[in-house]
Amino acid sequence: MFEIEAVESRVGALLEEAHQRNRHFQTEQTEFGPIRHLRPETVDHPAWYNRGKTEVVDFIEDQGLGYHLGNALKYLCRAGHKPGDDESDDLRKAIWFIQRRIEFVAKHRKNT
Repeated sequence: MFEIEAVESRVGALLEEAHQRNRHFQTEQTEFGPIRHLRPETVDHPAWYNRGKTEVVDFIEDQGLGYHLGNALKYLCRAGHKPGDDESDDLRKAIWFIQRRIEFVAKHRKNT
């Protein structure tokens, strides 16, 4: 009985994960078969970047943060809020971009 419950639990978790991944797509039936597209709300102003008064991309551009710091901020802001994504993965990505920026600054400081 325990094994069946474990399998049912794992199947349920996999189905939920697939649902979370697929909720960002819409399927269009065409003469060539189904085509999957990202839903507009996952591309243009997604909810996980619009929780406050200012959208993350607007703040990044306003502050002129550039690639490394902009991406770090993006991952920090969405950590724990994007459906289907692991919060700790987003935090590790933010750290990676910050570390990359530190290395970039150190490298260019030596060259000046």
